Amino acid sequence: MAGGSLRMSGMPPRTASWQSASLIAAALAALQSCTASGSGIGLISLVAADQAAASVQTDEPEGASSAVDAGQDTGTQDAGTQANSAEAPEEPITYNHTHLPIGFNDSGLCIGNSKRWNGVRLNFADRGVEEITGLNVGIWDFEGSSVDQMNGIDIGLKNQVGEGQGVSLGLFGTAAHESLSGVGLGGLAVFAKKELQGIHLGGLAVVSEGEQRGVGIGGLAVVSHGAQTGVHLGGLAVVSEGDQEGLNVGGLAVVSGGGLRGLKLAGLAVVSGGDQWGLTGAGLASVTGGNFTGISVGGIASVADGDMRGLAVSGLGTSFGGDFEGIGLGGWTMGDDAVGNLDFSLDGPPNLEHDTTANGLMLAGYRVQANHINGIAGALLMTRAHDLTGLAVGAFNGISGKQTGLSVGLFNHAAELEGVQIGLLNYVADNPKWLRWLPLVNARF
Repeated sequence: MAGGSLRMSGMPPRTASWQSASLIAAALAALQSCTASGSGIGLISLVAADQAAASVQTDEPEGASSAVDAGQDTGTQDAGTQANSAEAPEEPITYNHTHLPIGFNDSGLCIGNSKRWNGVRLNFADRGVEEITGLNVGIWDFEGSSVDQMNGIDIGLKNQVGEGQGVSLGLFGTAAHESLSGVGLGGLAVFAKKELQGIHLGGLAVVSEGEQRGVGIGGLAVVSHGAQTGVHLGGLAVVSEGDQEGLNVGGLAVVSGGGLRGLKLAGLAVVSGGDQWGLTGAGLASVTGGNFTGISVGGIASVADGDMRGLAVSGLGTSFGGDFEGIGLGGWTMGDDAVGNLDFSLDGPPNLEHDTTANGLMLAGYRVQANHINGIAGALLMTRAHDLTGLAVGAFNGISGKQTGLSVGLFNHAAELEGVQIGLLNYVADNPKWLRWLPLVNARF
């Protein structure tokens, strides 16, 4: 001991933690002495002990502590790297199939999570179940676990099966990773990864990624990524990416990416990307991207991009991109241009997108227009065509080509005439000059 500094030869350098331990031991000894003597000697001993501990030299080389810490960090990183490079393989999921069987050969009454069963089965949660035939009553089916094959009646809060045949009643929902056939009821929804066949009711929706056949009713919507066949009712909409055939009713819309066949009713619109055949009624519009055959009623418009055959009625305009055959009624216009700008030019139908032919009876408030009209065309303001065979009635009847038949209006205009014009003023371009403009009646045969 020299100069109050403690050092023992042959001992390793003392660390800061060793200093702290020495200080604590000396302080405890001094306090004990102070308490035993009842004098100030113990307090002096405490101060001396503090000074002695503070004077302890560690003799650690500069930077030794940081080197130790760095070594510890490196060791930790190496261990983590080794652990990541040698990840343990995933273990297969195993399920507990504890159950109480009352019967034999997996038949009878079962209480618990049996893997297979025929008869009546009661269980809290179905996990890793292969097949059940009969009545299955459960509380919950967890995500990723289900009954692979369910045949019969399945009752629970949330039913989830691989493939189901029979009756599935889920308070919250019913779902299938494959297909559902039979009767499905879901408080919120009924869903199938593939097909739905039978009767399915969903509080919010009935959805399938495959086809739907039968009856589907959804509080909000019935949606299919495939075709729909049967009766489908949606509070807001009935939608399919494929064809629809049967009765479809949507509070707002009935939409098909394919064709429509049957009866389709919607509060706003009935729309199809393909042909429509049957009866369609919509509060705003009935629209088809293909041909239409049947009865089409639109509060504002009835539109077909292709041919239109049958009865077409609209509050504003009835339009067709191909030929028309039947009875067409438009509150504003009837013909190729369903909107139609006010145009009283005398050179026939302007700017028509298609070479259209209309056969039958066509009536409109503002204008009836087509390239070729065969039948009866009547409008309060004008009837316009390139060729007319039949009867045209309107304030102005403009035929840029040949008129065969009768036209009645305030002003009748025809490039060629084989028939009669009756009106305040009548014009026939191919008549002799002195007979081209005539009041009341003009004729040429």
